[in-house]
Amino acid sequence: MSPGITILGYHNIEASAFFSVAPGEGERGLRQQLAFVRRHMYPLSLRDAATLLATGEPLPPRAVCVTFDDGYRDTLEIAAPLLEEFEIPATVFVVPAFLSGDEDPWWEVLAWAVRTGTATTIRWDGRDIKFNGGRSRQRFMVPVVEYLKTMSQKDRYAVLDELVDELAPQRRRWPRRIFLGWDECAELGARGFEIGSHSFRHAILALETFDAQCADLTRSRVALEDELQRPIETVAYPNGNRDDFTSDTLMAAKASGFERAVTCVPGRNDCQSCVFALRRVLATPAAGMPGLMKTIAKAYTAPLRHSRGADPSITGVPS
Repeated sequence: MSPGITILGYHNIEASAFFSVAPGEGERGLRQQLAFVRRHMYPLSLRDAATLLATGEPLPPRAVCVTFDDGYRDTLEIAAPLLEEFEIPATVFVVPAFLSGDEDPWWEVLAWAVRTGTATTIRWDGRDIKFNGGRSRQRFMVPVVEYLKTMSQKDRYAVLDELVDELAPQRRRWPRRIFLGWDECAELGARGFEIGSHSFRHAILALETFDAQCADLTRSRVALEDELQRPIETVAYPNGNRDDFTSDTLMAAKASGFERAVTCVPGRNDCQSCVFALRRVLATPAAGMPGLMKTIAKAYTAPLRHSRGADPSITGVPS
């Protein structure tokens, strides 16, 4: 099998309104997974991995990079100590508007409003929705999340505001304590972790115009560099699936001053991979070792792309 670099993508570790995890399960699972990565794989920083890909140097066997998205607080409180213990470098992709508290992560706000809502009936999509307990609320949330992902940033938050009003949560303000602030993000950087951009407002970029994408990505890089006083070289496209970025997005990332970008399209990367569409597989800490094995298998079963022309999303984008 051809050597390649696997990029693992994590989000939060313990429970949030959107992610259901038994107490302590995420930390236990992440410890098992990182111990395996240290023992059986070859951890690299994204920067070092990109250098190997750019120069065409031989790749070490089972090379892997570790990344975290969104800026959940447990990236600092739980993941960072474990990464340091196992001497594994990592990149943390953050959203400046979340760090400042100027904007809230829409998926968490939705989940919080659905779970703590006092309304037993709401009007949605032209019909009355009745809630008969936690399971009915969970069933309602799944299609709503997918629907909101199809909207521009402006429309998504407008619909979200209406939904929150309909659901009437017990408290009128989402408790944002589960996300990092600027000081915590700076601490991660000071401890040696690479900080990357996850866009300025977590917009799904393919739904925005090219100019809006450039403006958002440039704003995110400049804000992070100004606040953290360090170069920001890498961006992770929000959501990151094939429909969430286009060739315009890749060009916007390059035009905005980034040197590389990661997606959530599963697979590995080699010297012929487009550096603005690096592949990544998502891992779930609470899934423990069985989950990590499935994640790694997903990376290895996807073929390495040796032709940019084979993937219309990256055609014409310079490396």
